[in-house]
Amino acid sequence: MRLSHLVYPVVQPLLKRLRRSPWLIRYVFGVRLPRGVAVQYDPTTVLLARTMNEMVAESLAKRTNDRPLRLLEMGIGQGALVSLSIAAQTPPDQVKIDGVDCSPSRVNSSQEVARFNKHDVQFWLSDLFSEVTSESTYDFIYFNPPYVPTQTGRELQLTRRLEVDGDQMWDGGDDGASVLRDFLDQSRRFLAPGGCVVFGVQEIFLPDALVREAMEPYGFQNVQKRKPRWLPSTVYIGYGANE
Repeated sequence: MRLSHLVYPVVQPLLKRLRRSPWLIRYVFGVRLPRGVAVQYDPTTVLLARTMNEMVAESLAKRTNDRPLRLLEMGIGQGALVSLSIAAQTPPDQVKIDGVDCSPSRVNSSQEVARFNKHDVQFWLSDLFSEVTSESTYDFIYFNPPYVPTQTGRELQLTRRLEVDGDQMWDGGDDGASVLRDFLDQSRRFLAPGGCVVFGVQEIFLPDALVREAMEPYGFQNVQKRKPRWLPSTVYIGYGANE
């Protein structure tokens, strides 16, 4: 039996209980939830938020002008927890945060959470970059992509267990990297000079060798990997070829 089939059924019920705690969400992300709003997140969301906050702080400390950093979150989900975590920790005049998702209900939910927290961010409907204007460029584009192989997700009954509105929340295609490849391919034209993509996966579903194989054709440079001992997730950072 594959490791994912042994570990996930044990860990998922605990994660499900933790995800339902508004107090924990506020503690981890600095985001308050309106009454009646439920959000989904996983260890990758936690690591991605931590990584992005660190990178934004480092970039602001090093910058030589007053231009705000431009950020785009791909796949904001039900609460845009990564983006709103950044907004909670960064002065509003220093960042411009955009976010998109392919689900109208998730966009609406994230907009509600943003209003409740009084953050000036822009969220809209888009299938990857389809509705991102061609002249837009970003210093950071970040994503918690669906990375579970289709057959694995079906065997684990992820749509039912996660209580989500469709397979697209987890389904990464036959090998788990299909959506990631599309994201990496399309993201390059939206990166500002010196900009980078940041994305997270769990290696139990998408191993390191496959991630690096997926990145290789698209010319990303200075690829970095962040893997803390205390989380099952990994974050990758890749800089555009125009760096």
